Amino acid sequence: MTNRLRRRQGAAALLALGAAILGVVTGCMWLGGPEAVISASTTAGVVSLTVAFDGAGSTAPAEISRFVWDPGDGSAPLTGAAVEHTYHHAGSFEATLTVVTVAGRSDTATIAIEVGPAVWTADRNLDRLYKLGLDGTEIARFDLPVSDPAGVAIGETAGRLWVYVACYGGGNQRVLRVDPTTGAVDSEFSAPGGDPQAITYADDEPKRLWHVDSLARSIYGLDRSSLQILDRFGCSYFGASEPFLRRPQGLAWTPAANASGHLWYLEGETRRLHALRIVPAYDIMSNTQLELLANPVELSQELFPVSGMDWYSGRLWVVSTDEHRIVEVDPATGAPTGRAISGWQGANASGLAIQQ
Repeated sequence: MTNRLRRRQGAAALLALGAAILGVVTGCMWLGGPEAVISASTTAGVVSLTVAFDGAGSTAPAEISRFVWDPGDGSAPLTGAAVEHTYHHAGSFEATLTVVTVAGRSDTATIAIEVGPAVWTADRNLDRLYKLGLDGTEIARFDLPVSDPAGVAIGETAGRLWVYVACYGGGNQRVLRVDPTTGAVDSEFSAPGGDPQAITYADDEPKRLWHVDSLARSIYGLDRSSLQILDRFGCSYFGASEPFLRRPQGLAWTPAANASGHLWYLEGETRRLHALRIVPAYDIMSNTQLELLANPVELSQELFPVSGMDWYSGRLWVVSTDEHRIVEVDPATGAPTGRAISGWQGANASGLAIQQ
């Protein structure tokens, strides 16, 4: 064999090897895995926040057989290229999409969703219910069919979330159960007492609505569904050594470890915030009790008069009526922290519930 022939055979072999390597590289590229891609209708808002997710932008060399979504809030997974999910609680969530091809190869992508609390308050002059963001942005407003709304609560009944609004109604006092999405009034109930001031919802057993009335000078425990009176606690029950239930200006509930939580009552005459421990009935022959705890905190004079309150993130928020502001208060000192919500319409704000 001549040297020229050997060189030609060697060159041909090199060309064949190069083609083979190129084929392998090209084949690997073509047989590469899928890529999950997420788009979302929004990534931030307040509760309840509905987000439309779409994974149609995902790519793969083979057909994608499954789209699986984890909303990141502990709810069940969703399937489909496009899905919709509602976040019912405030918080930071990471939604995840997993795409799987017919060949069994998969990829995931994530997107951050920020859900802020919703602030519910009413206006006694306008007979209106407001849903606000924590920055004061108006999310929704609903005109009410009963006048003088005084108290607002967010509570769950029969698996649905409702806004409860206690109204004076010109002496024909009512509690309205309102759909928080549409503002439609689902039910009207007679309110106990004669001058509703505040209403709150306890989310631990015994679950119920709690209501304070300034004319009857009583705190009532109400059935969540029928609003039947289950308990009544008047001035004499507490045996307080100072004015108590004279000028109710706020009622709120917070959970407590291994307990049914605490009611927080604000007395306008002394400006003192009182904690009441809820003691549930221990058998069918006993009743729920309220225990007035010691060492109330006196709130700053500049906040008063107050017409509603609630808790959020370990701080107390109160409706400072004359200032038409919702003010954050340090519960240890009773002094404003400097944070406040303002700017929505109306001039006689009343009632407060922070949905979180």
